[in-house]
Amino acid sequence: NLGIIRLFNDVLYEQALSHTPNGLRFHLIDLCIEELAKANQTADIPLTEATFLDCVEPYFALASKAVDKNVQKRVMDKLLLRFLNEYSFVSDVALREDSKEHEEEKSLVFSEVHVGTVAKFIFEVASESDTDERYRKALYEMHKTYVRQIREAG
Repeated sequence: NLGIIRLFNDVLYEQALSHTPNGLRFHLIDLCIEELAKANQTADIPLTEATFLDCVEPYFALASKAVDKNVQKRVMDKLLLRFLNEYSFVSDVALREDSKEHEEEKSLVFSEVHVGTVAKFIFEVASESDTDERYRKALYEMHKTYVRQIREAG
């Protein structure tokens, strides 16, 4: 339910992600993509890119506006890059799984989350007028990384 996701995101951002110290923020950033992948793995209906983007929306806010540059870098490395390299259908993990054909275990790859849509969203976040100038270049670079990975995967 989109309303529940948005309510949860508001609470998550306002009560945890927007406050120091960084320990709790780093912990939530580190866990987000892996726990979301585990939930997706056992779900009856896999996450689509729209639902995925709704779920990670508070982290995009940190990637574009975090006061602390270490928090922004953590989101870039542990969420956006990790999604691309470990949990997307263009990742090496997914390509290896594809070639092995082992159906006994459900994959942690987000098979219904189109990486191109996520890349486009990263570009849009980078282009927004309220994105902190310190982070704009890193977001555009992340977009380029996504595009390169998509091309390499074919």
